[in-house]
Amino acid sequence: MINNKPKKEEHPFTIGKNINSIVIKILLGCVLFIVIIGVYSFTSYMRHQENPKDRMVPTLSQIIEGVQETFKYKNEDEPSFWEIRIVRDVTASLWRLLIAMLISVGLAVLVGLYSASFGFFNSFNMPLIRSFSFIPPIALLPLVFVWLGKWPELAKIVVIIAGTFFVLVTDIYMRVKQVPKKLIDKGYTLGASTLEVSLKIILRYTLPGIIESIRLAMTPAWIFLIAAEFSLPSTEGLGYYMNVVRRQLGVNVILWYIFVIVIIGIIIDLILKSINMLTNKWYFNK
Repeated sequence: MINNKPKKEEHPFTIGKNINSIVIKILLGCVLFIVIIGVYSFTSYMRHQENPKDRMVPTLSQIIEGVQETFKYKNEDEPSFWEIRIVRDVTASLWRLLIAMLISVGLAVLVGLYSASFGFFNSFNMPLIRSFSFIPPIALLPLVFVWLGKWPELAKIVVIIAGTFFVLVTDIYMRVKQVPKKLIDKGYTLGASTLEVSLKIILRYTLPGIIESIRLAMTPAWIFLIAAEFSLPSTEGLGYYMNVVRRQLGVNVILWYIFVIVIIGIIIDLILKSINMLTNKWYFNK
């Protein structure tokens, strides 16, 4: 029997179609990086042809010098791993980021979960949260500086929380609203209490999405961390030292620190993604 059905044409750029070849994926992923490096190298070469001492677009050798500078000890007479400039800055920034995100995520889960689950909390919390979400957190820096200037570490953490909490709570609120009602009804039918339904059904069902929301919130968290370290008094931190060398046109150090931030960001993202995939396989297999 002759099949007269026209063959479905496969297009390499069909929506939703993944590229299976690892080699092609790697090559495509490298293209823009190569272009950016090429443009930067050409610009640096041209500027140094005109001025060999140019610091605005440093050469590779100048960047290496900047890297070496960040590996110097604070006190050469008492060398210690924790006194290396970059170790101190990375440790300080990560500690601020960790504390702020733990508080922000904890509050966002609590407020988002109960605001979406109960009409009373929804009417009580969400109008204020929606209103405050339109305030750019950077605009709060002057107030934070005035009110919390005596406690600069607390001020930095507050800025990060302000920059991530409203995004997280809104996203978590929407995810809880998407929980199938039949799951909640089934929980009550089996004799579960309201607290058990909230924690064992609603929170469990939305947990993979919450982790994905945290992954997305890490980008603004980094933005507000660096902004806070730029603006508020500090003695260490990635943003603090970038601000220090900026006054000396230390672009080579700034580029190196930007690279460090990117690497740390990728590592944190991979950790969160791995935790999500290992603990919530059902979510990715559905």
